Amino acid sequence: MSNKNLFSKYDGLVKNEAGGDAFKLDPKSTLALYAATSCLNNTFYTSGESQLKDIISLCSTMEPEFIAKVAVFSRHKSNMKDMPALLCAILASRKENALLKKIFSRCINNGKMLRNFVQIIRSGVTGRKSLGTAPKKLVQNWFNSRTPDEIFMDSIGQNPSLSQVLALSHPNPMDQEKNALYGWLRGREDFNYDSLPTRVKDYDNFKKGNTKEVPDVPFEMLTGLDIDDDVWFHIAKNAGWHWLRMNLNTMIRHNVFKHHPEMVDFVAEKLSNRKLIPKNVFPYQIMASYLNSSEELPTPIRSALQEAMEIATENVPVIDGVIDLCVDVSASMNHSVTGHRKGSTSAMRFVDVAALMACTLLRKNPNAVVIPFNTNVVKCSLDPKDTVLTNAKKLSDVCGGGTACSSALRHLNNKKSKGDLVVMFSDNQSWAESANGTTPLMNEWKSFKERNGHAVLACVDIAPYATVQAKNDKDILHVSGWNDSVFEVLNYFMRNQLTSNYWVDIINKVTL
Repeated sequence: MSNKNLFSKYDGLVKNEAGGDAFKLDPKSTLALYAATSCLNNTFYTSGESQLKDIISLCSTMEPEFIAKVAVFSRHKSNMKDMPALLCAILASRKENALLKKIFSRCINNGKMLRNFVQIIRSGVTGRKSLGTAPKKLVQNWFNSRTPDEIFMDSIGQNPSLSQVLALSHPNPMDQEKNALYGWLRGREDFNYDSLPTRVKDYDNFKKGNTKEVPDVPFEMLTGLDIDDDVWFHIAKNAGWHWLRMNLNTMIRHNVFKHHPEMVDFVAEKLSNRKLIPKNVFPYQIMASYLNSSEELPTPIRSALQEAMEIATENVPVIDGVIDLCVDVSASMNHSVTGHRKGSTSAMRFVDVAALMACTLLRKNPNAVVIPFNTNVVKCSLDPKDTVLTNAKKLSDVCGGGTACSSALRHLNNKKSKGDLVVMFSDNQSWAESANGTTPLMNEWKSFKERNGHAVLACVDIAPYATVQAKNDKDILHVSGWNDSVFEVLNYFMRNQLTSNYWVDIINKVTL
């Protein structure tokens, strides 16, 4: 469903995607929200195609420097894949070659991103269907700046494959090793096999059955091969932390734990080892592994994921004052956080993200009050001493019903509650109530402010919908996304160290 009111000049209320009254974000804030939350897939109220049209329409009114900064922000702060590639393609179609050159290597920083960029260009959605001289030169530079080993390790994926990208861009091989690699990737026969990188020859020999020694390559290169369970044991034994987290079900399917029981404790110890857990791991990545895991997953490994989550959230700040955490558990929050796409829909839902963020804050701020809501406040008993994943599951289990974002604040007002910080985790698709000239949430916030004059409201927008329930104000902040930088933002806002346009301010500070 497309939000036809999104780009109107009317400054009052509009209708949101659910048909309720809402405020529209300004264009820059809207693009910032998409950059932090949109995976360009179908969500509860809108399609990936609609989001794509909205982003392209927004960019048509935006100065190219801001688009370039959003692309860098989306890749490095939000860890997005499709959005930065799309924005780079938009700059290419607008022939902003100097800007595109400045950000290309920062946004298109691996094979997946390169394939995304080329795919978007070839689709024609941004206005051109061929690379053209300047973008082709940037793609060639991408190949030229990488070693043969790096190019080979990045050659996973199709539509287009890296082989097809090579055929489109024609980079100069520069040396015999690259010349042989390019020939091998493109399936040609007129190349010097002996000049191939050692890793490529090892993989090629393993693939052809000439050797049983497992090559040191990404596991995705092995999944389509006819390999036995002992090989998967070898892969798991030598895998890194992220591989183990992401492939628990793979190990179950290939009997790693059944045939090698000692691997249960090995994997559990590795996943929960403080020294091995990457510093940049997002809590939602651990939760995704937990939610996606098979019922057959051994209990010690499931417990290890719980422990890993506790370690990964240790840096969440303690926030001074009285905190109320309002968590939207309505039916629209039951949708996959990355959207629906055939064959790659995540089990992680918007409600899981909202619950995870609230429970992470609760873990470090045990006096905080968690208020789940749909059209009314929903009863759900949480213990701050329980693990983050345990409490998050309790919250996500009560998901359902309509949406009235005002209900949580009305509950606080009815209790005459005192508070310093109110945080609302929601997709903002409130529709069950209406008010004259404003939203019910703003009415309740006005009453809350009359009683708590110093209080601030932080709305964590976790879905790619460009309408909100609260107007921007000096004491109202909209922050988008679901990575752990959001927690630090809340802490700074609480200390009056941020403006309500924080996310746009951060993007404007990106150096090109």
